[in-house]
Amino acid sequence: MLLSLFEVFTTSNFLIILLIFLLLIIAFYFGRKPLEILKLWGWILLLNIFLGFLINLFTGFGTLAIIINSTGYTSLLVIMAALVAGPGTRVLRGKFFKILLKHRRNIGVGGFLMAFLHYILNWNFTFVWDFKIFELLADPSTDYGKGIFIGFNALLIFAVAAFISNKKSKKFLGPKIWKFLQLFCYFSLFLIIFHVLLLGSLFDKSILLKILFWAAFLFTFGLKLADIYLKYSKNK
Repeated sequence: MLLSLFEVFTTSNFLIILLIFLLLIIAFYFGRKPLEILKLWGWILLLNIFLGFLINLFTGFGTLAIIINSTGYTSLLVIMAALVAGPGTRVLRGKFFKILLKHRRNIGVGGFLMAFLHYILNWNFTFVWDFKIFELLADPSTDYGKGIFIGFNALLIFAVAAFISNKKSKKFLGPKIWKFLQLFCYFSLFLIIFHVLLLGSLFDKSILLKILFWAAFLFTFGLKLADIYLKYSKNK
């Protein structure tokens, strides 16, 4: 397993992807406190390693499948962490959610960047940079094509949310429009459910992982619904 990982990590394509990924991190977190960003990405990488270990433990996936799946599910959990930050402070009022809220912007951008990495790695390892992937996006007639099409659209929504996740964009768009666009992340998360159902062979291999991720989905959406209900009750 370790030898396989070393072989993957030392390929020229992977090193190029890693360089692009690091440049995007620098661009998105420019002006932020370096130590704060290092801590955040330390946690994200630990989560990715942990999920990779679970996938390896509960499935018969090869090294490449583990890498692709672990980055995808890591991005999913990190994005969920950003989404539950606000509702969590208002509904559950725990200290954990206050910490998430404080770093919500950085966490959300981290989730998008991991989703981007997942997409690029999939394009590299599965399609070997074959532009046939765009044929699937243009004509999603199969379940596999539909899964890629849905996932790509979810990625675009997360990209928009990440790009406008700053004070200048909020001032330019206005608080209401900015907030409305950010709320599209929940729709994107809804799309990811179908993306996972269509392409998530991991769930077919492990009932435990399936239960854990469905619980995460339900918790995220349930917390948001509870937050909306509390706001409605208060206003009424």
